[in-house]
Amino acid sequence: NGALHTHDIVAYLWRLGIFALLAQIPYEIGFYMLGKHPLFLNVLFTLFFGLFAIYMLRLSVHPYLRTIGALACVVLAGLLHADYGAGGVLSILAFYIFFDRPGAMIASQVFILAILTNLRFLVAPGFGNALVMHPIEMYAVLALPILLLYNGKRGLATGYFFYWFFVVQNFAVLLLKSLLASR
Repeated sequence: NGALHTHDIVAYLWRLGIFALLAQIPYEIGFYMLGKHPLFLNVLFTLFFGLFAIYMLRLSVHPYLRTIGALACVVLAGLLHADYGAGGVLSILAFYIFFDRPGAMIASQVFILAILTNLRFLVAPGFGNALVMHPIEMYAVLALPILLLYNGKRGLATGYFFYWFFVVQNFAVLLLKSLLASR
């Protein structure tokens, strides 16, 4: 939705990227405190990869190059362990591509969730779960009827509030974990 309403998709990409990096600091420290040392990327990176994939689809180049660029974003999100992985970016792409076709949008989301939450056989040593979504994520289909109520118009202009909220929330959770760990 943001990709459809933005006046400058490149500025939007920069904004998402900067806030993803800012939010990553407490996010990564929190995982380290839990004993999970591999790099996991926060959900703003998922949104960044999704927007970058949309940007790739909008480029004025050969359609094959646009598709390869968008799919590269999908795979990269999975390989870099962004929240929701490749499936999250595929879902963003499906919302964008089928924005004005609600039936196709719902079918694509159900397909993505049904397939990627049931591909456990792809999890292999060294490969991780780049393409596999957690089984609980299939319950996201329950939100689809609510999303159909969307009127297609831009919502309230909140500026940077939610970007900062996510960063501050991650720092607050980290602070709370630190306080509880010291007891």
